[in-house]
Amino acid sequence: GIRVIEATREDGAVPELPLRRPRELVKGMGVDFALLDLGAGVRSRTLDAMLDADAVVTVTTPEPVAVEAVWRLARHLYARAVTARLREAGDHDAVAAVAELAHAHAGPPMPVDLAAALAAPSTETADIAWGALAQVRIRLVVNQSRSRADLELGEAMARVSVRRLGPVIDYLGHVEYDEAAVIAARRRRPLLVDAPSAKASRNIERIARKLLSLEARPSVPPAP
Repeated sequence: GIRVIEATREDGAVPELPLRRPRELVKGMGVDFALLDLGAGVRSRTLDAMLDADAVVTVTTPEPVAVEAVWRLARHLYARAVTARLREAGDHDAVAAVAELAHAHAGPPMPVDLAAALAAPSTETADIAWGALAQVRIRLVVNQSRSRADLELGEAMARVSVRRLGPVIDYLGHVEYDEAAVIAARRRRPLLVDAPSAKASRNIERIARKLLSLEARPSVPPAP
């Protein structure tokens, strides 16, 4: 059983959904998998939901603005994760340091830079900072791939991100541009139902199999 939960609508987030705790949200639904469409953005509510989920999947396209959005998500997600751990440990000075660094850089620094800055004062803080970085994972899908360069974009992003982001980006796969997807959207039918043999459908099936093969990992508690 699969249930898809829409977390946002035209007038904003759905207020009655406790998105900060997706595990609580799906408890008792009697489903094997729950997919939460959190929408775009780096609001605290969205980040907390990601940190409580078994897997975070973000979709980008072969465009500079879309790629930059992935880096922005990684920066904010790690900052939220490490803040939660530091607050849980009672390290209020380090929590304040995260806020100060974010203010100074007009947003959280790159995860590796932030972890290094937090690690300097003490061994305990260093363990928390690097431990949080080891736990944060973003599964990346590249949509609307057309050229060979587009097909190689996801792996390239995962490879080059290690130096500044750490091992945060896991590449799941790509979805090729396919007119069948456009036609299915016009018909208001799921692509895999409307055109199961289309290239994009096969790409999505491959991504789903890879995602299901991933082992669930412990989540990082959201910041209050």
